[in-house]
Amino acid sequence: MRKTSRNITPQIIVREAARLFFTKGYKSTSLEEVANILQITRPAIYHYFKNKEEIIHTIVVQVQDKVHAYANEILAKEAPAHRKFEEFLYQHILFILDNRIEMGIFFEELKNMPESIIQETLDFIDKYYANLTELYMEGVRTGHFVDRNPSLVVQTLFGACNWAYKWYNPSKSYSKEEIAQLIYEMLMNGYRR
Repeated sequence: MRKTSRNITPQIIVREAARLFFTKGYKSTSLEEVANILQITRPAIYHYFKNKEEIIHTIVVQVQDKVHAYANEILAKEAPAHRKFEEFLYQHILFILDNRIEMGIFFEELKNMPESIIQETLDFIDKYYANLTELYMEGVRTGHFVDRNPSLVVQTLFGACNWAYKWYNPSKSYSKEEIAQLIYEMLMNGYRR
């Protein structure tokens, strides 16, 4: 039995579409499949979204908005640059674990998105990494971090975190906070005694 569109919100459509995009891929998922999962007609989706592109753009914008929120909060703190950098690393890991479906789409489906969304996303990533690189360079200047190529260090540390969406299983015995702490410690301190 089909549900009425009164029971459906844009958030519900985005959530279910995201699950399908994550498991099947953006290009391989049709709006008909999204409608079937929601037990509604495809025209009910068109009440909120013109097309599939608008749905994936909504997912990307939601990711960016959440990242902006924690990034602005960290940057606004009265704290030394090296502490801000360390907090960014921990929050970045936690964010990936908290939003693994959306982050999987963000990273995996970028190549399949419309050109305007690709460019918007790449600009966002560039700005994010520029802030991190600046914090790292300040940490080098104050003697808290090793003097290595800051862009390469930032890409390595944060890139290592990005893949957590692939292997993280929320049903396992470790909490996301415990996993985030372990990854943070390994990346900041290494694995040697």
